[in-house]
Amino acid sequence: MSVLLLHGFTRDGSMWRPLLDGTAPNLPGHAGAAAPVGGFEGVVDALAGLLPAPFGVAGYSMGARLALCLAIRHPSRVSWLVLDGATLGLATEAERAERRARDATWATLLRERGIEAFSAAWAAQPLFGGAPEAPERKRHDPLALAAALEVLGKGSMPWLGDGAAKVRCPVLLVNGSRDERGLAEAARVAKAIPHARTCLVPGHHAAHLEAPDAWRARVHPFLEGQLLEATA
Repeated sequence: MSVLLLHGFTRDGSMWRPLLDGTAPNLPGHAGAAAPVGGFEGVVDALAGLLPAPFGVAGYSMGARLALCLAIRHPSRVSWLVLDGATLGLATEAERAERRARDATWATLLRERGIEAFSAAWAAQPLFGGAPEAPERKRHDPLALAAALEVLGKGSMPWLGDGAAKVRCPVLLVNGSRDERGLAEAARVAKAIPHARTCLVPGHHAAHLEAPDAWRARVHPFLEGQLLEATA
């Protein structure tokens, strides 16, 4: 079975090498990939055509948002989901507008002060709990990364709460055990997709960096189960 691996914002496809095998593209605006065009859903539709269907999808943070939207928009193409740090998005336009305004501050930092200043400030957020620095974070072009944030950020994605209830493929929700905001988001996703399984990895939002062995130990049994079902 083919597997599509979708990285988080400021990361690139190399983040998956210690974790999973599969096709791990650099998403728009990251690591030399062109800046996104066509909006959040346009990027999702392009991802749907990357691999022959059906395929499994694993996504982290921004990648998890794209993965969930992919399963909603193209259900016949997605056979299972692993969503690390998933969210349904923001339910109202007022909330989305507020988030876009916050993201605009980060985009301005990227455009005016460059990738080094941005990377230091981004990694220092309490969300990451002092997780090891992601080595790929400083490889990006700041202008392309700013464009990616404006198109793929949480304030620009559609609300997925209604569509998530229609997801029928197997789903595993992964979260860091100390990621309080992420756990609240995951609870909403689990309510929308009642058949989803959940698991916790010691750590914060980037628990795969803090505890990669534990991440693999919790995720790989789910994947092995999907492979067995596919070959039965």
